[in-house]
Amino acid sequence: MVLRVIVGALKAGLEYTCAVMGGAALVISFWIGLGGNWFFDSHGYTHPGFIGALVSGIETFLLFLTTRLAILWFVDGCIVWACVSAANRLLRGSKLAIPAAAVISITCSAPIPFFASPVIAPSLPAYFLACFVTALLGCLWGVFLSIRIAHSQFQDSRLGWKHTAIGAAWIVCILFVWGNSTYARAKISSVKDPPLNVVLVKWTPEEGDVREEPLGKYSPAYQYVTDSEIEELRAAGLKGVLHGWAANPMPGAVRFVIVMSRPIDQATDLPKPSAENILYVQTEDGFRRFPPSAPTLNRTVRLIPAAPNQHNGLPSTCISVDIGLGHPKSAFCPVALSWLPAESENPLPSLQ
Repeated sequence: MVLRVIVGALKAGLEYTCAVMGGAALVISFWIGLGGNWFFDSHGYTHPGFIGALVSGIETFLLFLTTRLAILWFVDGCIVWACVSAANRLLRGSKLAIPAAAVISITCSAPIPFFASPVIAPSLPAYFLACFVTALLGCLWGVFLSIRIAHSQFQDSRLGWKHTAIGAAWIVCILFVWGNSTYARAKISSVKDPPLNVVLVKWTPEEGDVREEPLGKYSPAYQYVTDSEIEELRAAGLKGVLHGWAANPMPGAVRFVIVMSRPIDQATDLPKPSAENILYVQTEDGFRRFPPSAPTLNRTVRLIPAAPNQHNGLPSTCISVDIGLGHPKSAFCPVALSWLPAESENPLPSLQ
């Protein structure tokens, strides 16, 4: 009897995870792909297209399956099975058995996306829509479960090859992702590169010694370039104005300063420092390193040119830092600098 209950709960949990959780992710992905507003705001997000939305939804769902949050859906399926089984026993032969199962399943299913959404929900209305879709699918599954609960399959103490295949595939997926992430963490920890404070600076040619000025009238007072770095650039003959764009200061990090005046037209690798601060300046002859004798590593910081697109109407320079796993093969990487059309014609300094 105990084994039969355990097997029945396992079957219900696996079916619930596939039908309700997977169904919610698929329905919402279809809805986005067909033009549905998933952001519920006026930021003018570009529609991803049907195939893009579907592939993105499937990838997100498969990754979610390997997290601990997916267990909540499995446990919820077991709870729904137990409650529907109890309701069927109490209302045996009554026309209220199926409506009771539907209400039980809706009650248990609707709140889950707030705690473990199988899709990326960018806004509160999106969460409510995910809850509505989940509640609807949960209602259908509860009715289906109530009808099937007396079937010999759920009375059987054996799991069956279909449920076994689903469970085995889930376990293999979890082990693969866990093994891959464990390998990545081990490889990163074995590298022992110093943390980097990557500082991005634009240079504008002007008369007078090189100096740093705020990017705009209301820019916060923050010194992106240190006094010693300014002196080093002055000694090399650089003139003009430096405008700091981005930095990620952290205690004990090695400074990695990049000074640019125009967008690049091909990917450029800048070796990472092994211990001391380092500064790269874009010149007519490529990027020049200061100090020239600074020891570097085989791993690099990669600058990648990015053309204007529907999300960013300006040409950009993206950045990728090799932390021990190499650089990503895909073209996507965080935008570091955006360039106005006139800046593409900026001169490059010729340093001493």
